[in-house]
Amino acid sequence: MSLDGPRLSIADLAAFSKRFLGLPYLWGGVSTFGYDCSGFVQMLYRRAGVLLPRDAQPQADWSGLVGVERKDLRPGDLVYFGSSGRQITHTGMYLGGGEFISATVHEHPVVRVDRLDDPHWARLFVAARRLK
Repeated sequence: MSLDGPRLSIADLAAFSKRFLGLPYLWGGVSTFGYDCSGFVQMLYRRAGVLLPRDAQPQADWSGLVGVERKDLRPGDLVYFGSSGRQITHTGMYLGGGEFISATVHEHPVVRVDRLDDPHWARLFVAARRLK
């Protein structure tokens, strides 16, 4: 796989990710026709030269990432949601200020920014990861 184009720093990914706000959610999507959550995060990190696994659970389990406490989150960290650490079903990228961006079907099926303290996401939050 070729990593064409300039590589973005992890810090620059937050600004780049916002270009996709409002793009439709598409299950299995990995293009500007639409993204699913893990496809979106995979595309963002590819722009930084990092090849993440395709799906949320394998991403969270990937050895190239290290666990981060929620209180220590920094922009560019990945956040994971599900019923447990072994049942991760959603991922997004932390933007800072308690917000993350993801492709979601929750409320509106689009790429959007949500708050980690929103009751829906707070209930499902299970892990955060940072590139080693």
